[in-house]
Amino acid sequence: MSKAVKNQEKIYRVVCGGMDSLYITFGENPQEAAAGALKDYIQLNKENAELSPILCVYSWHENIKEEDEDILAFYTPSVLEDIGFFALAKKLSEISDFLLDTDRNRY
Repeated sequence: MSKAVKNQEKIYRVVCGGMDSLYITFGENPQEAAAGALKDYIQLNKENAELSPILCVYSWHENIKEEDEDILAFYTPSVLEDIGFFALAKKLSEISDFLLDTDRNRY
């Protein structure tokens, strides 16, 4: 699918779980790119979508070197809530908490 790109939109690469490592999207800012890409990915893959607790957004600039990329990380459950996937956000948050063992008493 292609669309006309507004002047203020930038190109971003979004990576999360099973998302293709080169999921390219447009957005006015990284948050919009993260939400749009995640929503598209879930709608395309439905129950086969593979998610991770963290979603990374890379700003894509012309002639940029890999080590110069701007990278932002988002907590995937928060992005899921932003796009209306509340039950999925809760499940992923619970799994993340379990894996990180957030309920364990610290020394």
